[in-house]
Amino acid sequence: MNVSLNGIDDTSLRNVFINTSIASAAASRLKDIHNENLRTGTNQGFLLMGPSGVGKSALVKKYVNSVNAERAIEMERLPILYLDMPSGPTKKNLGLTLLKALKDPYASTNSESAEVKFSRVVTLLENLNVELVILDEAQHLVDYKHSDMLEAGDWIKSLLNTSKVSVVLIGMTRLEGLKKANSQFRRRFSASYTLVPFEPGSEFWPEFAGVIKALQKMMAVDSVSLVTDDMIQRLYFASFGILDYLVKVLERAVRLVRSGRFEGVNLAALGTAFKDEVWQLAPRNRNPFDAEFDFQRLIGPGEPYEIIK
Repeated sequence: MNVSLNGIDDTSLRNVFINTSIASAAASRLKDIHNENLRTGTNQGFLLMGPSGVGKSALVKKYVNSVNAERAIEMERLPILYLDMPSGPTKKNLGLTLLKALKDPYASTNSESAEVKFSRVVTLLENLNVELVILDEAQHLVDYKHSDMLEAGDWIKSLLNTSKVSVVLIGMTRLEGLKKANSQFRRRFSASYTLVPFEPGSEFWPEFAGVIKALQKMMAVDSVSLVTDDMIQRLYFASFGILDYLVKVLERAVRLVRSGRFEGVNLAALGTAFKDEVWQLAPRNRNPFDAEFDFQRLIGPGEPYEIIK
């Protein structure tokens, strides 16, 4: 496991990229998909899934930036095209979104049909030697009304069939539902990887303490030890093992100390940080940093991790 900083403000834990075993395994699969396209010219689909906050987008952006920067000298190439999927994907706005990302000056021409936009997308992908198209927030494919969901899925499947690019869809785990609705989509996107939160008893659980230790080293304020058995448990319950929530709580605790509200990062500071960042109305027995906490996961009705359980 290693920790790297992204961004300018090195004092912020939110700028930290933690290369956990889970992230490394996902990045390795992404690289495999990309390299297979380069090696054989065969394209394929790949689903990268997981609950919000586990680091899907961060690890993909890191890979994209690395590859595209490495080949920056090749001005006529765009190895990886990375963009967010529109919130209500249809055949036409998928074409529009990709054309804009490809900097087509006529992308917004309303008179063009979805088929014409699709044809221009395929041409531009070939002209720019794009190898990999990555669409983030792809759970929108299953969040929209059924008929458009199927059409949008067919559009992506057609992109694989017509072009030479591989396509990666990043989204919540419910993205898996698209496979059930479309057998051909299931065949083209049979490869997948799901990022999971840290969970007691899992193969990745021993690494959770290492993540906490790495973050504490970067906090630069007085703090109680965060890697005792008791604190590791409390931080797990507060974050549900999801890095984004863990970082939010620790970052807020650091800010509270720097503002003078607490002398150091302790249970009181962390309890306030938890209420500020995760659950404002948490009762004492459900705040992981309170003396009255009942050490039960926060997955009940109305609790922060109800939909992730």
